[in-house]
Amino acid sequence: MNVLAPPKTARNPLTPTHAAPPPDRPKVAVVLTRAIAADSGVGRVNVLREIRKAFNEDFDVTELRLHSLVETRRARDLFTAGARLVLGLLTGRPAPLQTILYSGASEIGALLADLEAGRFDAVYLDTVRCHRLMREIRRRLPGARLVIDMDDLMSRRMEQIALKRLPLSLGFLRHLFPKPFQWAAESRISGLIARYEAAALSTAELDIARSADAVVLVSSAERDMLRDRLAPETGENVHSVPPPAHTYRSLPPPASPFRFTFIGSDRLVQNRLAIDFLLRLWDELQPAAQLHIYGRQERPLTQHNGVIWHGYVDDVAVAYTSGSILLLPCLLPGGIKTKIIEAWSFGAPVLGNPLAFEGLEISGYPLALDESEWAAYLLHPEEYRDLWVSAAALGNAFVRSTLSSERYAAQWRSIVAPGTPRTA
Repeated sequence: MNVLAPPKTARNPLTPTHAAPPPDRPKVAVVLTRAIAADSGVGRVNVLREIRKAFNEDFDVTELRLHSLVETRRARDLFTAGARLVLGLLTGRPAPLQTILYSGASEIGALLADLEAGRFDAVYLDTVRCHRLMREIRRRLPGARLVIDMDDLMSRRMEQIALKRLPLSLGFLRHLFPKPFQWAAESRISGLIARYEAAALSTAELDIARSADAVVLVSSAERDMLRDRLAPETGENVHSVPPPAHTYRSLPPPASPFRFTFIGSDRLVQNRLAIDFLLRLWDELQPAAQLHIYGRQERPLTQHNGVIWHGYVDDVAVAYTSGSILLLPCLLPGGIKTKIIEAWSFGAPVLGNPLAFEGLEISGYPLALDESEWAAYLLHPEEYRDLWVSAAALGNAFVRSTLSSERYAAQWRSIVAPGTPRTA
């Protein structure tokens, strides 16, 4: 792969995402680091779709893209980024690789020109990857309200990956990296990279929180973790906005025949860990109830008694029959597990360990149980029918009351444009 060959990509246009809005609506620039593909079922892409929908209800929105170095492949930007990485190491102020990857001077310069020309009231930046762009905006456009959507505390995720000696995931950019980079991220040296990223990201997160007007995380638990690292007056600018849910159908009471499900691609490390755990559990316990696994898998499928592989499905609703119970052993903390919200939206109960429900402020949920307590529920699910019914009802009520699209839009409105009444 020729990393210096420029791709055929268009420059960011200043294009509104909707028809001409009323002139009194706040003008908001949304800078994304990835495309929002219509056919993607990835959790982060789903959240970005909801953010787009919420913003378009109340703001005059212009979407812009901050492309990565592996997308633009400009030789000058690659050299500058490499020099910045070395300088950070020499001065003891290492820059995260994730932010280096999105630090192309040409790309940032063009975006700054667009932002200056647009005269925006607020600028939304997508994750910690926009750290360098944020610093330039703060310097060049001091009057713009800066809102940084961190999504998760990536420093915490990297700490756990290093601690558990897990391979890194290059995510949606994986296919753009040369093979040696892919190998490095997934080999034994990934632990060194993860430790470096954990330390560098922690510093970047603090700088963002101190510089931005508002920082948003999906998890209330991680919001509190970041606030604890900041001065009280700065911590007030850190918010949590869990993703919204849609009540997809009327609440069906769980009924036999019961079956257990897991939904997720093994492309993500956290899903791979959960799948491997469940496969070992089924081999050990040999429950009569089947385990149905949905999602595109990259590893060769293995045969296990009672385990059914479905692969990718166009409509996830097929995974939720009236007897379906979602299993979620969370072995890598971070953010909010959107598959739990989805299951509750369909009226299905979720059996997970306590870490799986972190950041979801639901009280009294009866199925947040340590994995060591799961055996009886898996072997004799029919004996716990009343518990499945009550858990499904509690989860569905939580979705309706706390995670509605209306509430979601109102939360974002109060963060991006405080004091602005709803105009839609």
